[in-house]
Amino acid sequence: MNKRIAYFLLLPIAPFLGWGPITHLYLHKKAIDEIGDIGPEGVLERDEDKDLFISAGNIADLIKANQLRYRERFYEYTHNTIPTKFEGQPIFGESLWRENLKRGRRNGMTYSLGWICHQVSDQFPHRYPTNGYEGFVNSRKFFGKYYPVDEDDYSLPVKNLRNDLISVDHWLTEIFADLLCICEEPEFLRKLKVDLDFGDYPEIEEVSAKVIEEYHDLLYPAVKYFIPLKPQVMMRVYRYYHILIRAFIDMYFHFYETLGPDRIRRIVKEYEPLSELPKMFDHSMSAIHKAIKQPVGSWTPGEYIGPDTQEIKYSVYSYETYDGPERYDFGFRRGVIPWFSGLFSNSRILNEMGMKMSDRMSTWRFVKPVMELAKRRKRSGTTMTAFFVCELCTMENPSMEKLIERTAKRFNLTGRTE
Repeated sequence: MNKRIAYFLLLPIAPFLGWGPITHLYLHKKAIDEIGDIGPEGVLERDEDKDLFISAGNIADLIKANQLRYRERFYEYTHNTIPTKFEGQPIFGESLWRENLKRGRRNGMTYSLGWICHQVSDQFPHRYPTNGYEGFVNSRKFFGKYYPVDEDDYSLPVKNLRNDLISVDHWLTEIFADLLCICEEPEFLRKLKVDLDFGDYPEIEEVSAKVIEEYHDLLYPAVKYFIPLKPQVMMRVYRYYHILIRAFIDMYFHFYETLGPDRIRRIVKEYEPLSELPKMFDHSMSAIHKAIKQPVGSWTPGEYIGPDTQEIKYSVYSYETYDGPERYDFGFRRGVIPWFSGLFSNSRILNEMGMKMSDRMSTWRFVKPVMELAKRRKRSGTTMTAFFVCELCTMENPSMEKLIERTAKRFNLTGRTE
């Protein structure tokens, strides 16, 4: 089990946990504190309802996380808005809400509400127009000067470099969002029990099939690879991803305890490219507040976009118009390690044991050596991120500029002069 945990944390800040696992938990908890009422249809009235709503803050990401364990990237419509632009709508979460409201299923309505709130809050890091880029986390906050000059050069070396830099910029922005959240709510996160057991979910497959059929044209061309989300996938979320979220929390507590909250805030505050991060949090909270009060039809993206943020010159989501199967056909299917790890991940007994263990002990002792190993390998978004994060905790008087410079030197990046 410990090998299994460490194996998956080779991707310590993976993109499927966009806006950070800590950030979503924090935003949902803060929304409950600020609103102070019982929510739509009374679904947030009880303490157990509130706990479920908070845990459901990561549900949409965790469904997408199957793309790393299985060849199952065809659930993106459950996470993304439709169409996949800032102006899109949280169709899946709203459809799930309507179905559970019709059935009168309290738990179903609660996790549907969490799903909707995740979808609308994710729009700001992933889609909000920022300096000509699509999404705050994609706007080249850290390694912008190391990108290839020619945006239209798709030769393999240039494309690989661009993809590596996009990944590390995206993930590092999410890391520091998470770190700020843990500085605000350390005791809440320290005591948090991540409970992803939503009970029975008979409506999932039916709702998924309807969404795929009704929004076929807006999902094209990717739609031909999409399939309905089945109840057994939801069970995988319950059986395994609890451990993953717990491991992320443990990792961030290591940074929190090593650096201290004041230094973390100072590092972020002094780095100008992240100066608008609080604004993104405020936008996310605004959208969540509205969704809690009105689960269907509350997302009004036009009110957040000013005249200076309309044009998108660079998008990292151009793949969504690509009509090819390889984007939806990959996964850990070959070799001894995937087979061995799959034996653990699909065992209910072992996963239940792992959940109990992860609530009682820190997983950082297993994550740290994996991070140290990852940073020594050849350049990729993952290895660059691992190196940057390890240096953050060991460098004397760290600053973003020093960390960027040291990471660039380690991976032989050549900056361009403006």
